[in-house]
Amino acid sequence: MAERAPGATGLTFHDLSHPWGHGVPNWPYFEDVKIERIHYMAKSGVLSQRITTSMHNTTHIDAPAHVIQGTPFIDEVPLPHFFGSGIVVSIPKKKWEPITYDDLQDYYCQAEWSIGVAADRRAGLTIAFANGCFDLLHVGHTRYLQAAAAEADRLIVAINDDGVAGTKGPGRPILNAADRAELIAALRGVDYVTIFPEPTVGPLLTLLKPDVHCKGTDYTAASVPERDIVLAYGGRIAIVGDPKDHSTRDLLARIKQ
Repeated sequence: MAERAPGATGLTFHDLSHPWGHGVPNWPYFEDVKIERIHYMAKSGVLSQRITTSMHNTTHIDAPAHVIQGTPFIDEVPLPHFFGSGIVVSIPKKKWEPITYDDLQDYYCQAEWSIGVAADRRAGLTIAFANGCFDLLHVGHTRYLQAAAAEADRLIVAINDDGVAGTKGPGRPILNAADRAELIAALRGVDYVTIFPEPTVGPLLTLLKPDVHCKGTDYTAASVPERDIVLAYGGRIAIVGDPKDHSTRDLLARIKQ
């Protein structure tokens, strides 16, 4: 993918088009490229061929209208909708499998808060970042998040999705990701909440570049897994919260007794 550096507008342009040629994506209802020999004149070295294909074979501005169900035609989309803030998302699909409204719901929420974070930055506000599973909320969680909120003007909290949270042990998570996110969003000092599927928050840190990456006291500044990412973009690491004397695992054990 070609990339052009930001200009006077501050925008970065990404060329998502495919060079026309072998391997270019083709819509399933179009016939494949057909090459027919018309005639060959060996004596004069002339070879005549007929090439039948469709030039509708590249990524272009109305590409979403072709793969998202129920979208309007390109001439029905208001011009301002092609400009403004946006995000690039990954929605794994099989070949020609459509992207549905439900597929986009989580990304719509992500777009909302990422635009909010951008506005906060323009206003000169600092951003702190915290993450965790937060299954069965306890006092250790709240102290960690309140301490993280004190590190900056705004706090983003990233929550492990159910797949990653399931590695905590049998029967985990107790609460699904949506419920855990709703509980965290209700806490004082939390400004933005997102759910992430990756095993680490490295990709989110690279995207958002928060001023402060806050980790609990079970880490040291040197042992934080994403330390190199944070230092590379100029951020800092803060170890916050009370001693790690509380855990969901211990809470569950006490409930079972």
